[in-house]
Amino acid sequence: MSLTRSTERRKMLLKHEEYRAHLERLLEERNAEILGTNHKLQELYTLGSQTYSFVDVEPKLTDFTRYADQHFHPDTFAIFVEQDKTLKPLAFQDRYGRPFGPDAPQNQKVYRFPLELDSFRGEIYVGYDDESMQLFEKQRHIFGLFRDRVGSYLKEHFMALRHRNEMRQMFVSSVQAHARSIEAKDAYTAGHCDRVDRYAELLARKVGGFDEKWIFNLKVGSILHDIGKIGVRSAILCKPGALDNGESEEMQTHPVVGGRIVRALHGFNLEPIVRHHHERFDGRGYPNGLKGDKIPLESRMILIADTFDAMTSDRPYRRAMTTAQALDELKRFAGTQFDPDLVSVILNAGTELDAARLEMERKPKGDYFVSAW
Repeated sequence: MSLTRSTERRKMLLKHEEYRAHLERLLEERNAEILGTNHKLQELYTLGSQTYSFVDVEPKLTDFTRYADQHFHPDTFAIFVEQDKTLKPLAFQDRYGRPFGPDAPQNQKVYRFPLELDSFRGEIYVGYDDESMQLFEKQRHIFGLFRDRVGSYLKEHFMALRHRNEMRQMFVSSVQAHARSIEAKDAYTAGHCDRVDRYAELLARKVGGFDEKWIFNLKVGSILHDIGKIGVRSAILCKPGALDNGESEEMQTHPVVGGRIVRALHGFNLEPIVRHHHERFDGRGYPNGLKGDKIPLESRMILIADTFDAMTSDRPYRRAMTTAQALDELKRFAGTQFDPDLVSVILNAGTELDAARLEMERKPKGDYFVSAW
């Protein structure tokens, strides 16, 4: 009897040990799950609290994509926003390098989570090829917080873009007003700065390789290239015939005066651009006789745009040239007056130049600065 009870007791103790070990494993798994969740939440908090530019969106999108990959393990991940009434990807990643579109895997289990973005739509796309989606289901509450982080940042991003565009337009309007003050002194140059801006931008985009900040700087320099003429007498500016030596000397002061004026524009380095827009590639220009690539690239572009507009605009003493005739003149003086590499580029832009000329000729007189910024 004693032996039987002893055996039963050992069996009972063994069951208790097995049960206790089972509870400990469950507790460890639960603790690990809690720690993992806490870790994900902590990373998500860090992701939301880091300082990012609200204009340059790429670094933040990269971090969002990395977080999703590490913690939700999707085979396909994308962030979409509405552009032209269509959802287009801001960020996209596929584990197997597949493109997103008609060739995207059709058998994926797909989750689409809408983003709250005020006046337009957005969504997060998460796709799984296999059963790993079951892991995602257990983390939907964390994904909800992640989605809120993405939506909150994108709201700030698009608000910052709108603010920047509004500030830029205010600045451009001020710049254009200064340019008009010069053109008001000479009816024949009305719209000149606008056209030089258009032609210089066209040339820069044909050359390629410049970011939008550089292009914007070029455009501002183009509009203000003649601002120094405010110090030149109207009688000289409007003289229909050739200038005498004294008048030429006064006219040639305008790049230096203009450079000093634009020096005061905070955040721009326009003085060299404006000061040297009459330098020649062969070193025989003014005010400093710079030669070749010693002349700022923007100034070399503006000189070509400025000369092209002068040749293709009516003057009291001559009719405007055709685009082809003006391009022939630029080619004739490539390497002496103009940068030959830039001339070779603009020689292939005849169609675009014709279209730009036609568009601007259709504008009412005085409606100088309505090109898109």
